Amino acid sequence: MDNLLEIKNVFSGYNKKPVIKGISFEVAKGEFIGLIGPNGAGKSTLFKTLNGILPILKGEVYYQGADLTKMNLNERARRIAVLPQVFKVQFSYTVEEFIFLGRFPYSERFRCFSKKDETVVCKSIEMLSLQKIRNRKINELSGGELQKVLVAQAFVQEPELLLLDEPTSHLDIGGQVEIMNTLRDFNENGLTVISVLHDLNLASEYCNRLILLNNGELIKNGTPQEVMDYQLIEQVYKARVVIKENPYSNKPFLILYN
Repeated sequence: MDNLLEIKNVFSGYNKKPVIKGISFEVAKGEFIGLIGPNGAGKSTLFKTLNGILPILKGEVYYQGADLTKMNLNERARRIAVLPQVFKVQFSYTVEEFIFLGRFPYSERFRCFSKKDETVVCKSIEMLSLQKIRNRKINELSGGELQKVLVAQAFVQEPELLLLDEPTSHLDIGGQVEIMNTLRDFNENGLTVISVLHDLNLASEYCNRLILLNNGELIKNGTPQEVMDYQLIEQVYKARVVIKENPYSNKPFLILYN
């Protein structure tokens, strides 16, 4: 597979003080990667660095061979969609109006949305089963409903890469599975996904590769079977665990014990 992203010896942080230190890895087209690690490991800092919120203090990030930091913002929005962990609703858009905002990278100034824009938005609404709430105001939605709308808006950008920061936070188990199943469907249709995930079992079940961070450093980069090693997890998370194999998916899953 061709590389979509190349992260080379990246240092990044806040107030010119590095939080992530010397991180390097590559992302191939079509991968579903989970960024995992304990609180304070540097997951969200790396996420913000990849989506351009935080400056790179040292190192390089290349997108299909081009310097990501020099990419035109409109071009970046067409290629990379971002779902932050915290989203504040500022205006009372309907669900459909809000999803249409994802088409702005393809719109010219003072031009109405095209027939293609309408087609892509309708497809997104159907894929995420949002037909019944398409005319509701987004500030009236539950957390699970809003998360699905955010995914729908990202989908209509028609990106090559989707970056997510804890997309299942504050959702019940049904909502978590629904969001992760949707992301897996998108991934199986060619979308590359990189997601910060706190739930190690969700990360192991859905991702084909895990990147384990701790104290701003990359500790392990590999398949779920390679990363979900009980000794490694105990060392990083400071908790005693048992790692078993899911009899249905053959993916490792974690059990805590005292």
